[in-house]
Amino acid sequence: KKAMEEASGQDLAWFFTQWFEKPGHPILEISHAYDTAHHLLHVYVKQTQNGENIPVFKMPVEVDIYRQNGNIDKHKLWLKHSEDSFSFALYAPPSLVNFDAQKILLCRKKELKPATQWYYQYFHAPLLLDRYEALNALKTSDGQFSNDSAIKLWESGLHDLFWYIRKKSIEESIGFINNQSPELINRLLPDIERIAMIDKNSAVRVAALSFLQDHEGSKSNDFSLKALHDSSYMVVATAIHNVFVNTPASDSASLIKRLSEFDHCRSSDVLLAAAEVYAKYADAGKAIFFKNMSVRLGSNTLNRYLEYYGQYLARMDCNIISENEKFIFSLERFD
Repeated sequence: KKAMEEASGQDLAWFFTQWFEKPGHPILEISHAYDTAHHLLHVYVKQTQNGENIPVFKMPVEVDIYRQNGNIDKHKLWLKHSEDSFSFALYAPPSLVNFDAQKILLCRKKELKPATQWYYQYFHAPLLLDRYEALNALKTSDGQFSNDSAIKLWESGLHDLFWYIRKKSIEESIGFINNQSPELINRLLPDIERIAMIDKNSAVRVAALSFLQDHEGSKSNDFSLKALHDSSYMVVATAIHNVFVNTPASDSASLIKRLSEFDHCRSSDVLLAAAEVYAKYADAGKAIFFKNMSVRLGSNTLNRYLEYYGQYLARMDCNIISENEKFIFSLERFD
């Protein structure tokens, strides 16, 4: 504190009191309204944190106001009260009010603004977090803008340079697809099929495979079969589950044979995906698989392991059940 005060030449007691000596953090609710009669934009900020000794925080915030002519007015404001309001001269409603424009506030915030502004923010504000916030907000904005706008939004997201935006775009577009015409999924499918195979990030490939399975079902099985040889265990586990769902019971023997190459895999995700298949279809010969996989699992996966093991044993004869029960109860980790 002393070093910072000497360097800045300021009394920083207020800062250290609220951030170091008091509990809690700011929780902000931001809204705005345009007064057509007086050509004023009003921005309202309410601090809603509550609890014993939690302060009202004093802090600076940057607000960028995007005018309809493309100009950006940049303002630095100070929040000091449980409710603050600010007014700005503006001759037409703004295209966007971007609160905390640099995305540096340590807080939780809820911004109340129309879908059109979130949409504008996605395409015109400069930061990754601008796009991330917009996607989060727009997932609950079904019907608030046109199908063409939705297509443009998700197509852009699928090509974003940052992997998390690509993943988020795949996941959040599902809500629009479920409530819009088939046009949207037909436009997105080629990109998502490409992503499932060649995206550099494994989490994005997983999202794409899950999307294809949800919306194409068995028609997407070729992509899942190819993904069984992916370099990522997470992708392989997803592919195993998809192939399992798409394979009829009459082909279960060939599916089990295909998956046997994973019986000694080190990944708990892959082992559990295979266990789900074996639980439903495998014969007595796979009991050794369940015994061997017990030493490769973390504590957070034991419940699923025992669930699949139990489903498997329920189809076996009494001798196999008895033998495997003794094995399970011999393991110290299940005491």
